[in-house]
Amino acid sequence: MILLLSDGDISLQRFQPEDVSERYVGWLNDPDVMGQTESRNGGHTLESSRAYVAASLADDRCRLWRIMHEQAGHVGNMRLSDIISFHRRADTAVIVGERTLWGANIASRAIRLAAKYAFDELGMLKLTAGMLATNTASIRAFEKAGYTVEARRPLHYRYGDIWVDGVFMGRLSETAFDHA
Repeated sequence: MILLLSDGDISLQRFQPEDVSERYVGWLNDPDVMGQTESRNGGHTLESSRAYVAASLADDRCRLWRIMHEQAGHVGNMRLSDIISFHRRADTAVIVGERTLWGANIASRAIRLAAKYAFDELGMLKLTAGMLATNTASIRAFEKAGYTVEARRPLHYRYGDIWVDGVFMGRLSETAFDHA
């Protein structure tokens, strides 16, 4: 267990392939959990999920953490990806798979922890996130974590048999304008 950051009853811990469980794979294949994400097509297995975690660990442009809750254990994931040192920018994504904790501010707190790490440890100046416009819970979580909507792209994602807009959000570090 590698503890990264904590906020009260949650912490971010580096995700290792051996941490992949049936419970986690169940979230990935649950349309209610993943239905409004880019990983919504299901078909995930223990093996494919372990391979994904291993590939994330091997990628120096990615950080993947388990969101750990004191009582409930592994309740979701937080990811920084497309970390580009030259531009000092990274993309962020979060998923809370444990339904009993939906609405408990787990996602927004995890996003804030990852942002603190990205700004303080990696020297990022900007973080971004993209989501389906229908994913209002995700939009709210990112807003609570200090992100603002930067763009809305019409008909950007296919969602079942319909097309929905994409919402693209960003957050600047407190020192971003010192570098402008």
